[in-house]
Amino acid sequence: MIRSSVPGGNPKSGRLLIYLPNIMSYHPLWPDFTLRHDDPAALAVPTQELLKIIRALMTLNQTGTCTAFYEYYAHVGIFEITLFEGRWNYRKKPIARYNIDCRNDPLLDEDTQMPVNAERLIENMILQVQ
Repeated sequence: MIRSSVPGGNPKSGRLLIYLPNIMSYHPLWPDFTLRHDDPAALAVPTQELLKIIRALMTLNQTGTCTAFYEYYAHVGIFEITLFEGRWNYRKKPIARYNIDCRNDPLLDEDTQMPVNAERLIENMILQVQ
């Protein structure tokens, strides 16, 4: 349905606004067209695993052996980690990057499609630094 965006409905103004029905409220999908979970109980395990990863990353940052930057992209359900050796500065290049799909249980590594848990991920990061 096309309606004019100007008062009085003057379509000669050339400014038209398109109103589309909100299909996301009826069919909640991720950008890759998989169904979103509306059930908080279904997201409890992935959320707890992600919180373990964040706590471990914060502890790892405090040791000074490496610096981990992390960001959660809620609109696509991806948790991104960028790992630097030692203390970060603007000249350092990352030694590893991880993209974790947080939409289901178990969490998945986007690159390998292998399951991820906090303990195995941190072990892998420590091996990257050594």
